[in-house]
Amino acid sequence: MQPAEGSAILDSESLFELSAIVTETAQVLFAAGSVQDTLASVVDLAIATIEGCGYAGISLLDGKVFTTSAHTDPIVTEVDSLQQRASEGPCLDAIAQGVVLYAED
Repeated sequence: MQPAEGSAILDSESLFELSAIVTETAQVLFAAGSVQDTLASVVDLAIATIEGCGYAGISLLDGKVFTTSAHTDPIVTEVDSLQQRASEGPCLDAIAQGVVLYAED
């Protein structure tokens, strides 16, 4: 079986490293305790594992109310508040469209 065009082939060392990272991440998330603690762990892990990620937050929509359930810095809630007041922005777009978006800024 040939890999799809443009896909990378992982060697056994890379697969072992990936497996270790996924295992460690799962252990951290399951050990968190409450839902809020788990969300806090997710944003902390985002900062630790995503290259170039300086801040992270989790935005949720409860009915028509948009909330920032977890964040790594108060700037995240400020940016989310600006998006909500403007009724536009990548977080609102991701929630409305049910997709993952990448914002370069």
